[in-house]
Amino acid sequence: MARILVTSALPYANGRLHFGHLAGAYLPADIYTRFKKLQGEDVIHICGTDEHGAPITFAAKKEGVSPKQLVDKYYRIICDSFERFGVRFDNFSRTSLPLHHRVSREFFLNLYQKGYIFDKETDQYYCKTDKLFLPDRYIEGTCPYCGYEAARGDQCEECGRWLEPAMLLNPHCTLCGGTPVKRKTKHWYFDLPKFEHKLVEWLQSKEDWKPNVREFALGWIREGLIPRPITRDLDWGVTVPLDEAKGKVLYVWFDAPIGYVSSTM
Repeated sequence: MARILVTSALPYANGRLHFGHLAGAYLPADIYTRFKKLQGEDVIHICGTDEHGAPITFAAKKEGVSPKQLVDKYYRIICDSFERFGVRFDNFSRTSLPLHHRVSREFFLNLYQKGYIFDKETDQYYCKTDKLFLPDRYIEGTCPYCGYEAARGDQCEECGRWLEPAMLLNPHCTLCGGTPVKRKTKHWYFDLPKFEHKLVEWLQSKEDWKPNVREFALGWIREGLIPRPITRDLDWGVTVPLDEAKGKVLYVWFDAPIGYVSSTM
């Protein structure tokens, strides 16, 4: 008998669920899990709240509470919503749990010791008014590709292009509206180009994927992979397990996917 693991997207613990969440991610998975259990299959359905990153700290500042208070509040609300909707999980975890923090640090150290993570000093926007380096969600500006004037520091919602804060034109701090300045800071980068060949092989092997989906993913690689920063200057999140990285936490898009692993432990 095959062992089946069903996962659903981890909802951010910074707001309430809506029917779009339910229809898009959770109801289909719940139906599939129930169907497989009725067939006598060995299947579990896991999920959990995504509780780190700039969206959490930003929402906490808006509500005038700490990030911990915010995620505790919305974890309870989200759990209650799933219970009232009738969506069942075999385990519904949280990325703020000590277990998840330990597993995320183990992932980081494993990659670091194998030479897939390196540190680099870069210029990053700093807000003199709020006295902090601005993570991607704390900065907005004009998209260099399409000219959209409210592009975020990580992505343009208008054209969908991936961005870095330094790429924005006319940047401003989303907390105070002021113009940030550039200052030196050190971050740790995942050396994604080292995986280019393996990623191409893996994508090309997916003959059951729709051709346009496979080609879309391959197109990203053809444009050229670059190292991605996987640490942030925040005081909320999974701390980087290196002595020289005090005051740094893991980027949420590094630690959040590990939540699917830690939720099964």
